[in-house]
Amino acid sequence: MPNYSLRFHKSQCALEIETLGSEGLRYRTKKSRNKSWHKISAPYIDSIKDSAGAGDWCSAGIIHSLGTNGAKGLERATHEQIKQALTIGQLLGALNCKFDGARGLMYNTTFRDLCNNIRDLSQKKQPAIRPSVNLTNQISGFSFEELIAPL
Repeated sequence: MPNYSLRFHKSQCALEIETLGSEGLRYRTKKSRNKSWHKISAPYIDSIKDSAGAGDWCSAGIIHSLGTNGAKGLERATHEQIKQALTIGQLLGALNCKFDGARGLMYNTTFRDLCNNIRDLSQKKQPAIRPSVNLTNQISGFSFEELIAPL
């Protein structure tokens, strides 16, 4: 929506996110004291194969991190929990850009490698991407606790 920030001076919902492409994203919450936008820079990826699915991966990371307890969980989330969820989402989206297709990350990495690559990227190191087995075979009982531990 053109001039969104000018039309809506304060947040209209629990969490608003505006994606900024290679510049990252910005967000604000209804319960923020100063009602201003907070920016999170995008992780740097040295070689991008395909950006298809990056937004979906980002959304999935955010929803999984904040949506475990439904809407109440999102409403109760602290500023730090929101920031961490947004960072995880951005890291997942960035990692998927290293592969072809919207599901490239899922089909070309193991859970252990995914965790290591998220850790590396969060520390501003380039992930060591190598073809491996299908992640979809490893996700039963999947939890982001192992993913977010190094952040």
